[in-house]
Amino acid sequence: MVTRNSTSIFILMRDNAVRHRSFYSDNRVGDDKPLISRRDSHDTESGSGPGAQGTAVPEVVHSYEEMQYDFDRIRAKMRELAQMHDKHLNRPSLDDTVEEEQRIQDATKQLTDAFGRCHRKLKALEGQRSASGSQFGCNIQQALARTLQDMSSEFRASQSGYLRRLKSREDRSASSGLSTAAAAAAAASSSGGGSGGLSGADDDGLSEFIDRGFALQLVEDNTALVQQREQEINSVLRSIQELGEIFTDVARLVVDQGEVIDRIDYNLDQVETRVHEGLQQLKKAEKYQKKNRKMLIILILAALVVFFTILLVFTKFKR
Repeated sequence: MVTRNSTSIFILMRDNAVRHRSFYSDNRVGDDKPLISRRDSHDTESGSGPGAQGTAVPEVVHSYEEMQYDFDRIRAKMRELAQMHDKHLNRPSLDDTVEEEQRIQDATKQLTDAFGRCHRKLKALEGQRSASGSQFGCNIQQALARTLQDMSSEFRASQSGYLRRLKSREDRSASSGLSTAAAAAAAASSSGGGSGGLSGADDDGLSEFIDRGFALQLVEDNTALVQQREQEINSVLRSIQELGEIFTDVARLVVDQGEVIDRIDYNLDQVETRVHEGLQQLKKAEKYQKKNRKMLIILILAALVVFFTILLVFTKFKR
C-alpha cells in the first residue's frame, strides 16, 4: 500500500492556524475586565496563556518550517522529473509524443520557479535576521542557504546530464537516419537497374522520382526532429541559466556567512591575545608589589607595634 508522509503539511497548517488565531484574539481584546480575565486562560495551542511572552515561537522558526516544506516538495518534484527524463530517453522508438515533452518542460519550469521562491524567502529571512540581530536566525539562514545550494547543484547536474544524453540520442538518430536513407536509395537503384530491360526509360524516371521524394520526406522529418530537439535544449538551457543566477546569489550568502564567521574568529583571537597580555601584566604587578620597600617597612612597623604592645601589657601586669 502506498503511503505519504504529511507531517510537514500538518506542521505548516498548524503554525498558520496558530498565528491567525493569535492575531484575531489580539484584535478582540479591549480594556474590559472580563476580556482580560478570559485572555488569562491556559490556551496551550494558541500560546496566549501565562508565560506565553517568554515561550513565543520566533518568526524565523515559522519561515524555517515553511522552507523545509518547500524543500520536501522540490525533492519530490526532482524525483518525478528524473523519472520523466529516464522514460523519455529510454523509449525504444523515436516517435516522441508532444505531451510527454510538454510535461517535462512544465515540470522544469515549476522547479525553476520553486527555486526562485525559496531564494526570495531566503532573502526575506536575511532581512528578518538583520532586524532581530540574533545568532539563532543567522544559523538558521546559513543552514537553509547550504541546503538550497546543494539542491540547486543537484538540479543543475540532473539538467546537464539530461541535456548531454539528449544530444547523444539526437546524434545517434541523425546517423541512423542517414544510413537508412542511403540503404533505401541503394535498394531503389538496384531494383530499378534489374527491371530496366522490362520497363525501359519510364521505369527509370519513376524510380528516380520515388527516390527523390523519399529522400526529401526523410530530410523534412529529420529537420522537424532537430527543431523540436532544439526547442527542448533551449528550454533546458534557460532553466539552467536561471538556476545559475540563483546559485550565484546563494553562494554569495554563504560567502557572507563565512566572512562573518572569520570576523568572529579574528575577534576571538584578539580577545585571547589581550587576555594573555593582561595576565602577564598582572603577574608583573604582583612581582613589583612583592618587591616594594614601602610595603616591607609597613610590615616591619606593624610587627614592632604588635611586639611593643604585648611588651607593655606584660610589664603592666607584672607590676
